[in-house]
Amino acid sequence: MNHITQVCFFFISAYFVTSSLEYKSQRLFIKDKFIRLGIPVLISLVFINPFIGNEFIINFVEF
Repeated sequence: MNHITQVCFFFISAYFVTSSLEYKSQRLFIKDKFIRLGIPVLISLVFINPFIGNEFIINFVEF
């Protein structure tokens, strides 16, 4: 995926955030985003990260 496509997806998603915020309250919106994004990140950090190794994490942090 090239840079222009990523920028277009970013702006399209930002366009729909305003309608979602109007539909839901800010607190419910943040809670929903945490459930959709935060929980999978936490699960992957606990179950996948130990198998990756420290070299990948060190290189990613230095980047």
